[in-house]
Amino acid sequence: MELGTDDEEEEEENAAAYNTGTKAFRDLGCQIERFMVAKNSTTPSFPEMRRIIVEWADLIVVSGGNSLFAMLRWRTTGLDQLIKEAALKGTVLCGGSAGCGCWFDSMQTDSLKPEACKLSEKVLAELSPEQTLCSNQLHGFY
Repeated sequence: MELGTDDEEEEEENAAAYNTGTKAFRDLGCQIERFMVAKNSTTPSFPEMRRIIVEWADLIVVSGGNSLFAMLRWRTTGLDQLIKEAALKGTVLCGGSAGCGCWFDSMQTDSLKPEACKLSEKVLAELSPEQTLCSNQLHGFY
């Protein structure tokens, strides 16, 4: 299952990211369901999200983008609890860039705005019971 939450990319860029991010899985013959949840108009119903995320998916791949926006959007739609339920069942959680960092208690990111830090920490704490850290992109030492 591929979960796209990016709020800034255009549809063509989303399609390109999806094709690149899922190519290896498709080459292995994996069946992939894709949810785009950045907007209400593209977000599936809660029962449909539950069916795919909790009952169907063996692996959840999250696309890159704005990690804070993604986690806040998951909270708004109830996806955070569905992902947690799937993880407790043994579903593998992974992703690239922001999609990697969203599984950790803390991360290095450029999407955290000072006025939103406390809320983002609350969302992160509820997604992971372990104390973890992710630095998903290191461009050099300063």
